[in-house]
Amino acid sequence: MRQELKSFLVQSKATNIFVALLFLAPQVWSATDFQDVKSEAIIYLKKVQADTGPQFKSKDANDLLLKIGKTFVSREAQEAYESALNASVDNAKEAKRQIDTCLQKEAQQVECLIQKLKMSYKTKSENEIEPLLRDIGELARGTTYEIWTEYMAKKTHLGPNFKNKMVSRKIYEAPTEEHFVLMVLELERSLQNKNYSRAKEILHYLNKNFPDYPDNAYFASRLNKESAESATVLDEAEADQAYISKCKIQSRSIVRKYRYDFDLCSRGL
Repeated sequence: MRQELKSFLVQSKATNIFVALLFLAPQVWSATDFQDVKSEAIIYLKKVQADTGPQFKSKDANDLLLKIGKTFVSREAQEAYESALNASVDNAKEAKRQIDTCLQKEAQQVECLIQKLKMSYKTKSENEIEPLLRDIGELARGTTYEIWTEYMAKKTHLGPNFKNKMVSRKIYEAPTEEHFVLMVLELERSLQNKNYSRAKEILHYLNKNFPDYPDNAYFASRLNKESAESATVLDEAEADQAYISKCKIQSRSIVRKYRYDFDLCSRGL
């Protein structure tokens, strides 16, 4: 990431390079100083975003700002984040405490902001959602993170604005965490629209590329129930039980891998 930022600064012919270059050499800074450097780099890249001149590549600035926002500069913040993910399996109160600790150490840490948003969504703390989305948007503007965090947090309240909006037109060849969450949202939207051919296509993608994703079982059951003419109560009961069983034995590694899905193992329950 440091090399990418350096390359961007050179290509953009930025004049205020010094502040951002400090971010390229974290080994010479204490943790407190590095946090200040990160803040300065964020401020600088926001200025780049605001610049409309042709010499600036706004997409590059957006992507780099997000990368910086996702980078931990405090060991305590990173450890709190890791602890929060582990605790989220069976101790929501401890997970919240750890995420709050992370954000006390690094207020502009995207990963911690996203997990805080997820907790607010699950507890229906709607007064917290908009401020968190604004904070995330400040660091993820112009990226897919800005799009999917809003849809994931507000999909139940967006109504037609979610149902009628295609989240992703393409099926990605090289799946990533980012692509995964877009596909889950597009699958949910397709089911709402009763576009079962599209839903089936995306579910096939998820089964192929993310076979250990527990909610594949839920989506398969729902797709079968809503689209098939002969789905029986027994079929549905067995499918629902399979989903519940998968979620009961979910490991911490699965929770961490699919941490961006705010409804993981809670759909239809």
